[in-house]
Amino acid sequence: MARVTSAVPKARKRQIGRGSDLLLSHVRVFGTQLSDADREYIRTKIGEKFRKAAGKISRLSLRVRDINGPKGGVDHVCRIKIMPFGLQPVVVEERSTRLRTAVDEALRTAERTLVSTLSRRRTKPIRDVVARRPRQTAAKRV
Repeated sequence: MARVTSAVPKARKRQIGRGSDLLLSHVRVFGTQLSDADREYIRTKIGEKFRKAAGKISRLSLRVRDINGPKGGVDHVCRIKIMPFGLQPVVVEERSTRLRTAVDEALRTAERTLVSTLSRRRTKPIRDVVARRPRQTAAKRV
């Protein structure tokens, strides 16, 4: 299960290993109220989905917003932003009439996108840096 923490030193974030239950995550809510059960559900799902990649993630932000208010229709938007170490952020947004459906879909898509991003980084070829020799000028060639 992921614990929501407000300040974790960078050195500690780097030490977090596979299977750890400590993942720096922030859950923010706009325009609606979350019950304690919903908050615990979100934390549990974050822990389940990203436990293996916890050592590669510096921060995870999940935002829930009610876009229509009491009018009805497609109400909830769940936006997830994942900041992997040394890579561009992964941002996913899903909409649904139900809160848990929006959260589940966003987490599923974010997990798939993060795995793809991390696997691309691992398969990227390492280029050897060849030391450059200083050019000989016309005066030195004489």
